[in-house]
Amino acid sequence: MNKEQVTSYIFTGLKFLGGALAARGVTVSPDIWSLLAGPDAVTFYAGIIMTVIPAVRDWFTHSNAGKLLAAGTVPGIEPIRVTRDAPPEVQAVAIDRSVPMVQLADPEPSPYQTNPQRR
Repeated sequence: MNKEQVTSYIFTGLKFLGGALAARGVTVSPDIWSLLAGPDAVTFYAGIIMTVIPAVRDWFTHSNAGKLLAAGTVPGIEPIRVTRDAPPEVQAVAIDRSVPMVQLADPEPSPYQTNPQRR
């Protein structure tokens, strides 16, 4: 199991636990006001936070830019070349100099030769 899988399992567990805590806060409180400001408010808010933070992290991880950044950290591979017709968020990662393993691909070669040889 690699680091990404372990992290994914931990965050999935946090999402389930957060949902359970939020549900417990809703079912235990007698009315909406005690849920928002009463003794069960801490349980409810902790559950909401524990559910939202892993979900936001997952949205980034499963985006194209997140996959590209994760692939760029693998040792022993050549730099990843991003074409000009890639989505804007992927091109932004390629332009970023702090990510050396992701680069823009060379422009398309010209159909016209620049140095024709005479025979």
